[in-house]
Amino acid sequence: MKKSVFFGGLFFRPDFLILGMAVVFGLLLVGGLTPFDFKNTPPSEGEFEAIPVVPAKGDKSLQLKPITFKQCGSTTAVDLVLDRSGSMGSKQDGGTKIKIEYLKDATKEFVNLMSGESLIGMQSFATTASIDFKIDKLNTRKDLINSKISSLSPSGSTNMAAALTYARDELKVAIPKFTEYKFSLILLSDGGWNVGGDPTNVINEIKGLGVTIFTVAFGDKTIVNFMKKSATAPSDSFYSPGNDELKAILKQIAQKICKE
Repeated sequence: MKKSVFFGGLFFRPDFLILGMAVVFGLLLVGGLTPFDFKNTPPSEGEFEAIPVVPAKGDKSLQLKPITFKQCGSTTAVDLVLDRSGSMGSKQDGGTKIKIEYLKDATKEFVNLMSGESLIGMQSFATTASIDFKIDKLNTRKDLINSKISSLSPSGSTNMAAALTYARDELKVAIPKFTEYKFSLILLSDGGWNVGGDPTNVINEIKGLGVTIFTVAFGDKTIVNFMKKSATAPSDSFYSPGNDELKAILKQIAQKICKE
């Protein structure tokens, strides 16, 4: 016969209490109410908005969890195309740092997830664009690319097309050289292009190479539709309403890259 325990003025059977707790916890899991469920939650609910612009209903595939590229590093290739225009020198969302500092923190954390066998490249854009890191195996060069990210300085206009043209040319060389890799490009900007012309044609050329394009609109909702069209699929387009969401978004993109 099971003994009862006196607690709070009532008697409880320990085995019934444990069973009840297990049932309640099971229902929470089935309902998706885990503390790490980051699916498309608006800021008013205490997490972040966005994240894909057009989410799949009930999609829990982007829940955050510890991740590295170790399990897919030998086939992962990522090209970063980053905005360093003058608007990235402003503050937003009550942040204590300018926007480009949040970009640096998030992208360096993303790079640190990658394995030495992964491929990585980087271009950045303002009034003009630059190739900051040619696409190649990361190996022991994490410190080098992180120093390139750290050196980004905001100024000038937004010539997105020039950076994407550099990216296209880099990808044309790298893809036939590393045939066993799956290539992705991450385009991150806080505003639409305003010099250099419409980048849509070069974006379509990159898609035609078989590259998956992920886009992140940072703070400015007016570019969400453009970024959504630029991404390979609606679920590959993200919106960060503030500063600290960037790290979580790039971790979600890392998960998607490894699942492809």
